[in-house]
Amino acid sequence: MGSVFLDDNIGLKTINGNSINDHYYGYDSYNSSMIWQLGQQSQGIIGLTITSFGIPINVAFMIVVGRVKSMRTVTNAYLVNLAVADLLHLITHWSAWLCSLLDDSACPLKLDKTGMCMMMIISKVMQYVSMLTVTVLSLDRYLAVCRPVTYKQGFLHKPRVVLHIITIIWILSMLLTLEIALPCLGYERVFFLYILAGPMIFLVVLFASMITVFVMYSLIVRAVRNAAKRTDNSSHALKSREKQIVRLCMAMTAVYFLCAVPFLLQILEVVVNPWQQSGIWLSDESVVVLSNVATYSLEFNSCINPIIYNALSAKYRQAFATTFCSCQH
Repeated sequence: MGSVFLDDNIGLKTINGNSINDHYYGYDSYNSSMIWQLGQQSQGIIGLTITSFGIPINVAFMIVVGRVKSMRTVTNAYLVNLAVADLLHLITHWSAWLCSLLDDSACPLKLDKTGMCMMMIISKVMQYVSMLTVTVLSLDRYLAVCRPVTYKQGFLHKPRVVLHIITIIWILSMLLTLEIALPCLGYERVFFLYILAGPMIFLVVLFASMITVFVMYSLIVRAVRNAAKRTDNSSHALKSREKQIVRLCMAMTAVYFLCAVPFLLQILEVVVNPWQQSGIWLSDESVVVLSNVATYSLEFNSCINPIIYNALSAKYRQAFATTFCSCQH
């Protein structure tokens, strides 16, 4: 697993007829000035460090929401769903990185194509869950800020409805990953479906998500600014109640899409060069570098959200302190 990134492009890239992942272990022919061309052990150590840091952080956030009653809000329901997706994503990558450092006898998963395939499916599903959750959260915040009366009188903020929406997110994410799941279940791989349709579907969903999120938060910012110009009590309440949570959600979303850029470039590389012929768009060395950057970027994104919450919100800091330090400020 030279590049341990678990996606539908594993095993496609080749260098002189050999798997790029296999060749990547023996990278002596590569230009040593490319700092991201790391050996197998170095990759594993970096990957294990990132994922080992992120796993307990996401678990801690879920514990905080579960134990602190004031944290059980609609926004946090979606953030917990995001934390679950990040946690499962990190666990699959942690397992893969660990296997990359062990012998075949110590990690049978290396020789288990079905097991690796299932890990690949889980990782891809979690990417879709994260993307759709970020999108739904922006829609929820738009209704709460820009259409508060409709939002309060409606049903979208009710716990049962939120649970149904989260369930739909997971079902839709699984359906979007069928192009990977079907070969894992023994169905014959169809080139167009497996190589082109999967990446193209991901690109469409990603861009649709980015546009939706951008529009929603643009409308929210405009509404908050307009409310700030008024002097009535309701507008002051809106400013104090929503401004911090909107800033938090916007920061989290911005980090998410920034961290997704290397993976987006990796997907575009597959779409532009589906047969993985050398030198058409990116050199073989650049493909390896991009693969590692994409892997670490998405792992970093899965770690960073609880830190963002604590950095931008006194409420979250107090909730963490109450849960783990038995101290309040």
